[in-house]
Amino acid sequence: MLDDGERVVLDVRPHWSMLTAPLLLSAVAVAGAITLVAFFPSQPIALDWVLAAVVAACLAWLGVRLARWLATSLVVTTSRVVLRRGLLVRDLVQIRLVRIAEVHVRQSIVQRALGTGRVVIEIAGDESIAIDDVRQPRAFQRVLNHELDVASGAYAEATDDEEWVPRMAPQAMATPPHGLPSTLPGATATGSGIAEQLIALDDLRRRGIVTASEFETKKAELLSRL
Repeated sequence: MLDDGERVVLDVRPHWSMLTAPLLLSAVAVAGAITLVAFFPSQPIALDWVLAAVVAACLAWLGVRLARWLATSLVVTTSRVVLRRGLLVRDLVQIRLVRIAEVHVRQSIVQRALGTGRVVIEIAGDESIAIDDVRQPRAFQRVLNHELDVASGAYAEATDDEEWVPRMAPQAMATPPHGLPSTLPGATATGSGIAEQLIALDDLRRRGIVTASEFETKKAELLSRL
């Protein structure tokens, strides 16, 4: 599903707390059924069927929730955010980074202790999207904000042992004047003055202000005056 030049930055499943409620209920149902059967072996058959139905319902809920957990993933690439979820009906949400306006994180005290929470992605000119049970949502927010900065040209990607460093936006970069100046520093008719002009001209060439052809033309002109 990746475009040319696109790479995956982050690919995570929901936090395991998504399974907490059905897992605890299933454990309680199984433990209760075993306890009743052990202490009351002569109980009516109808009660055994009721216990079996309760246990089966809890385990079925756990199985469905586990399948949903396996079928859900949140992916961040260098150009978009992809949310995949759904069992029978597959839901695929793709958000281009250029459309994302803000990224918010909402966590309760319990969620902060568990390392989970909700991420709200605001889309420019559209409604926001809320994603629950995100694993380490603050770290996810930092990664996504970094990719947004890189995509907008505000930051340069750093090497493995460097921190992220600011990159000047194209419109903020100073563009040196291009072309050959009409006069150069030390412009005199003497030999020493021409030598100084050649040095200044070579400096302009190395800085990219004049092209190689302009440098050779002006150089020939100055040498002809000797």
